[in-house]
Amino acid sequence: MTGLEEDLNLKTEENNSLPSALQCISILKRYYSGAVALKLRNGLQDEIFLLKLAAGSSRRVFTNGPTKIRMIWHGFIAPTSGQKHHDRISNFYRGQADVYDETREGLLKGRKTMLRLSAAHLSEIRKSGHQSRLVWIDIGGGTGYNIEAMDAFLPIKAFDAVYLVDIRGSLLQIAEKRFASWGWTNIHVVHQDAASFILPKAPWSDCMADRGSISLITFSYALSMIPDFYAVLDRISSLLAPEGLIGVVDFYTSGHNFQCPASVADVNRACGRISRWFWQIWFDFDNMMVGPQRREYLEHKFETVKILNGRNRFLIPSLIHIPYYVWLGRPRRTVSSTGETLAQINVTQDRLGSLFQNVPWRVPYTAKPSHGQMNTFMYAFTWEDPLEDMKHLVHGPDDSLLVITSAGDNVLHYALQARFQSIHCVDMNPCQGHLLELKIAALKVLPYEVAFSMFGRGHVDSFQEILDLKLSPLLSAPCYQFWKANAHMFMSSMPLYMHGFSGLALRIVRIVFKFTGRLGDVERLCNAKSITEQISIWTRRVRPVLLNRLTVFFLNNRWICWRALGVPENQRNMLLAEGTAYDYIKDTLDPVVASKHLKGGGYHYFMTLMGHYSPTSCPLYLTRNAFDVLQSSDGDLMNPIKIHTDTITGVLETMPSSSLSRAILMDHLDWFSEDSIDAIEEIQLLYRVLKPGGFILLRSAARSPWYIKRFMSSGFESFCLNVRKPGSKEALDRVNMYASFWKVKRPGITA
Repeated sequence: MTGLEEDLNLKTEENNSLPSALQCISILKRYYSGAVALKLRNGLQDEIFLLKLAAGSSRRVFTNGPTKIRMIWHGFIAPTSGQKHHDRISNFYRGQADVYDETREGLLKGRKTMLRLSAAHLSEIRKSGHQSRLVWIDIGGGTGYNIEAMDAFLPIKAFDAVYLVDIRGSLLQIAEKRFASWGWTNIHVVHQDAASFILPKAPWSDCMADRGSISLITFSYALSMIPDFYAVLDRISSLLAPEGLIGVVDFYTSGHNFQCPASVADVNRACGRISRWFWQIWFDFDNMMVGPQRREYLEHKFETVKILNGRNRFLIPSLIHIPYYVWLGRPRRTVSSTGETLAQINVTQDRLGSLFQNVPWRVPYTAKPSHGQMNTFMYAFTWEDPLEDMKHLVHGPDDSLLVITSAGDNVLHYALQARFQSIHCVDMNPCQGHLLELKIAALKVLPYEVAFSMFGRGHVDSFQEILDLKLSPLLSAPCYQFWKANAHMFMSSMPLYMHGFSGLALRIVRIVFKFTGRLGDVERLCNAKSITEQISIWTRRVRPVLLNRLTVFFLNNRWICWRALGVPENQRNMLLAEGTAYDYIKDTLDPVVASKHLKGGGYHYFMTLMGHYSPTSCPLYLTRNAFDVLQSSDGDLMNPIKIHTDTITGVLETMPSSSLSRAILMDHLDWFSEDSIDAIEEIQLLYRVLKPGGFILLRSAARSPWYIKRFMSSGFESFCLNVRKPGSKEALDRVNMYASFWKVKRPGITA
């Protein structure tokens, strides 16, 4: 036994288990020279993470030894022999074929995500009426891991045929044993090169699978190993059916490319210079090419359906981030024969539109510099009472409505009860649109219990699977990527409503109650059986904690007002011009507690105090009856919704004159200063776009907002619907946050 073998065995005996990868590397380093190592400081000890070791002797322990040692030997040490690329690839995997799956679980991230997306979109395509044969080609699938994993998402028996194509014979032997153990007879193993493979005869035909008939083609960490990728992707394009899909997961490197139309869905795509340089060199040792060319040609050749850019942190999370991507695409549409020429096709709009396919309620948008600062939503919930709006929102079936998106709760209320011809939801923060888009998708396909867990309780453990398998076909690519990156909002100990900027305010309030020992009182307040009991708990136990000098300090702090409460500087100045912050919050909360039962429908404050909704205190769309109505007829009631990612001015500029019937602008105009030219421009655009007799509903933190005069000077008529007087004991609505409620109308016959 060599000294190296003795050290490895000793380390195994000491721990009564196999040595860790780092322990193995530390031992190996003593026996081999020429090491390129990165030394990391970790507390009191140094850990050596080996990046590359020169090959040496005494290979027996590596080629026949424990799993981790064999993986280290073949992956980091052993030279790769062979004159041709396919020989080098085959030799690289031959000695580790039987431990390949066991050692790649942490390294090859995203494979199940790609399979779930493929399964979900295939199922959706077949629901839409495409009943052609279901055929899948998995290129570079090696041991058959992908095919076995797919069975959990879309049964393998549902496929008419599955073809596994690979040049690595040692891995295919593992695949054949795997398939035999499952008893699958519709899988065909093809030991050929990806650039020239010929499929065997199809079981339902006397010839091989027809060109243009394949339902799904996947590459799982295989495209980066194909030298002639241009020819392979060209051939794949001809094999796919018109409604077929191509799925790819692989390592990659990429620079900054802000001109790419897909950049709106390409969050975190760019890699730093050092990362690009290092990973391209590193993977080149293993005959993998991770430069940007493959991915760029893939996106050129096919339409992008879904994108996910990730970083694999399985080795040393704080230091090593391996870039990988998951991509789902489809064949590009062909040019029609009706006279349309290539020059007439807007390529940018064509590629952009593919990111929003099957999502008619999301208006396509391009990435803007300001979006880089909007990495989350401002509001996780809507802070206006839709019941009060409905009292004044006189409407007909031909009317159209423009609203601010916010969290979309009120939008769904209007869609259910008002039945507008179109509802234009506007917010320049794309994350607000992502939140509403997710709610619409959930309302269309999820059972009530799951949807309520997501948006009522704000927590569901299986969100990742629900997102990929159920919701992804109904989400735009930007929306999907946002929720994939922020899945923790539904899966962490903090519910959804504790996230975003508004969630910061809820967390602060929660901390205050916990610090003062009043969390139990808050729960009793929110579950009080009567308003009388509610008032008693509020007055004695909860009010002193909220209405004090600390509250005044927070309300007087500009940063907290904006970041936590969503109150901009101009709005803050408006309310302080008419009184103190203490009086404002007192006049807001006291009347609500005295007149609105939190447990029985006062859901705005129930949620802010509890961090979630309840079945008896929640927005309308989360009640069982309303949910069933919205979900019926394939969610037709939500079809009028159009989600715009733009400013109100930007949307109004695209609308024809006299085309809009109603608008609900919440407290939007409070955000402008009195000398704002933008406010004047917006008011004038509203006048042009509104039909004669059309009107706008407004709320304000001021009892007499300055912009009402601007509306009147632009030709509007104004009506004060309600105003909150200082010291009043009567709440204007279930929120009572605003000091006044207004209606401004364009003169003319009622629209």
